[in-house]
Amino acid sequence: MDDFLSRSIACLLPSAPPEGEDARLVREIGNGFMIAYAVDNDWVRQRHLSTGAATAADVHRQAMDNLFTLCAYHIRVQQFGAFFGVFIDGKFEASMFLLERLWQKDFANLVEKGYAIAAPARDVLAFCDIDSHEGKTELKRMIDRVWDGGDHLLSRELFRVRKKT
Repeated sequence: MDDFLSRSIACLLPSAPPEGEDARLVREIGNGFMIAYAVDNDWVRQRHLSTGAATAADVHRQAMDNLFTLCAYHIRVQQFGAFFGVFIDGKFEASMFLLERLWQKDFANLVEKGYAIAAPARDVLAFCDIDSHEGKTELKRMIDRVWDGGDHLLSRELFRVRKKT
């Protein structure tokens, strides 16, 4: 895999119609989302795979590893009332939603049965206990604030993730 592809980071985005000739490399994951692969201020594109040095699956694995490494060095979790905000770098917060290890191991001591998760924009990720009425109410208010005039918007929904036992 060349240097450009090896620096890719998985990025959660809303699903979009297929692009033209210079299309981004994407992986549809359902529920209105896809994963694209960011490198610096650019995207991995289909043409980057033309050399045959890497497959789409190789790029995905590397980009997910790079996202996890970014988290390992920079993640910060802060409590705001009945919910927790998750911070990393101002670009990839919502992408951390993709990292199962965070939800099943790293944050597991912060909730009982599972999570209600908000990812309203690329730079916003927050969660509360899945059974916390107050937490979910606060998350919905936070989503409304972000949505009004926000940039790089993703979803107004709360997502549920159960802890594995």
